[in-house]
Amino acid sequence: MIQISESKSETTLKGAILMIAILLLAAATGFGQQQINLSAGPATAAMPDGTVVPMWSYTCGAAVTGSTATCAP
Repeated sequence: MIQISESKSETTLKGAILMIAILLLAAATGFGQQQINLSAGPATAAMPDGTVVPMWSYTCGAAVTGSTATCAP
């Protein structure tokens, strides 16, 4: 009877340690992300035949404080 109880507690402890490791890994990957401000809006594009067609485009916004990411349209 004691061996069954110890086996269950060992399994529970292993599961808790695994869950803590997964949560720490997920938190660490969140710190590595960079941020860029983008804005979408209407624009136009010139086709090879000279016609101008409406489309959507993005523009780079102000840099986010502390971010080293770059943006180029």
